[in-house]
Amino acid sequence: MRLLYTYFIRQSLAWWYMDDGHLKIVNGIPTKIILSTESFSEQENMLLIAFLEQKYGLVFKTDKQNRIILYDQFQIRYFLFLINPYMQTCMYRKTITTFYLPNVQNHKRTTLYLPNSIPLKHPTKEINQTLQHLDQIIFAYKQNYFYDAFKQKISLLQQNTKPYQIVIHCTNLMRLLFLKEATGLNFSKITELAFTI
Repeated sequence: MRLLYTYFIRQSLAWWYMDDGHLKIVNGIPTKIILSTESFSEQENMLLIAFLEQKYGLVFKTDKQNRIILYDQFQIRYFLFLINPYMQTCMYRKTITTFYLPNVQNHKRTTLYLPNSIPLKHPTKEINQTLQHLDQIIFAYKQNYFYDAFKQKISLLQQNTKPYQIVIHCTNLMRLLFLKEATGLNFSKITELAFTI
């Protein structure tokens, strides 16, 4: 294992993925990344999982075929971000190369789940005002420093939440849709992240 900690880098992860990895996409949505490790023992796979979580914050699980797999939408996109600079063009089929963003012209009523620590007296108004801060997050994503700037904050997003049924303005809905597609985070988590800015 000491050799892994010393020499295994993002480029190594990319090589491994290009050779023995698979991106499963269903209806245009990435559902899992599989790394073929069935020839390893279960104990070796547990050590690999622990190593990848400690070094990169990637939380893999094993399946019935003893492969290690990422299921989480945010984790899938973060994994692809880590390896993207080292991917060969012939392997772009194993990446996400396009986004589908619908043209939004109307406001939308939806339910967002936010932590109790965010005090809201007028949820629709206050949330829509806060969602304007998403432009900073979108800029960070387009400039390729989204994960450096926000990954730590994302790891601290809370689980205990309260539902708010609000109307999201169409411009904010476009912001949310872009970040959901780009990062794999749901609307509630993106909104919570906006409140941290």
